[in-house]
Amino acid sequence: MAGVIATPALADSRSEAVACVQNQLATMGLYNGKADGRASSAVRSAVAAYQTSKGAISSRAFDLDSAIVFCRHIGLRDKSMRQFWPSTKRPYVIIASDSIDKALKDEVTKSTALSLSAFRRTYGIELANTVYISIGQTPREMAEMTRKHHQRNRGDIVKYWTERCDTKANFTGVSYGGMIALCRDGPATLGKGLARNYVRQVVVHEVFHEAQAQLSGEPRKLKRSQSAVDWQGPVWMVEGSAEFVALNVTTGRSAGSLVSWFRARLKQRPELILLEQSTAREYFTLDVYYGGALGVSRLVSRSGTKSLTRFYEMLGQGVDWEEAFAKAYGTPTGQFYKAYARAF
Repeated sequence: MAGVIATPALADSRSEAVACVQNQLATMGLYNGKADGRASSAVRSAVAAYQTSKGAISSRAFDLDSAIVFCRHIGLRDKSMRQFWPSTKRPYVIIASDSIDKALKDEVTKSTALSLSAFRRTYGIELANTVYISIGQTPREMAEMTRKHHQRNRGDIVKYWTERCDTKANFTGVSYGGMIALCRDGPATLGKGLARNYVRQVVVHEVFHEAQAQLSGEPRKLKRSQSAVDWQGPVWMVEGSAEFVALNVTTGRSAGSLVSWFRARLKQRPELILLEQSTAREYFTLDVYYGGALGVSRLVSRSGTKSLTRFYEMLGQGVDWEEAFAKAYGTPTGQFYKAYARAF
């Protein structure tokens, strides 16, 4: 599966998902407007008509945040509709600043292709939207690429990237509203301060976040009545799933083996119930990532790798996260938390 390494001005991935649905519904004769990427009332009416005649996809309102869920599921139901998936033409697009050497760019490209192949083979995940990745070295480079290629222009954007690029790690990643940004801090190159396996793990981790967004939806700004948990599940599972998948894909370790691996890196037992909200990333970072990955390893060892896919797909359908958890893993969250604590 070929990707693209280029420097074009890129479209908003959420608008691309709306255009995907517009084209799908137009082909079925349910929509007569333009494929302009706007979630208009005409598109919403066409989506409602589709769900009435073909069966519900999601209880969530059709908008920019949820469009990718509809685009993807229409294609899963009817393979001929996959021609409108943005990923069919461009599975991924990688943009690198001039400061990034070819070896690192090539490794990110290989790792992205590895991620998408492993997701299909092991987790049964087919991505409908293009995965957009930018690689830079300084906060200003990252800010400029965000403005130019991903159409983001927030006032504190340089500060945003300063906080994420200037870390103790020399290579970091972040998923940022339909794009992935990778930041190399300092002069490290592959084999000289930057380990190839570490780069692969970071890339797989972030690409899995993109998979989570495509399965459950891609909210950029939550409404007052919502929390990130409503869309994505608890943060220990958001980050723990990505960390688990990164190690599973890059090392080939089984879920049972990874239970021991993550357990050995924790000094004390994390309280998962305290790690549900996104703010826990800031205060309990190790617990969120490794404690969450330990929990996911135990869940997957019992229910299989595709249980992760089922969980996030149910979130995209509008199922409450605790109900989705119980259906995917056969146990209520409260019981799982108690079992997790006993087994630690």
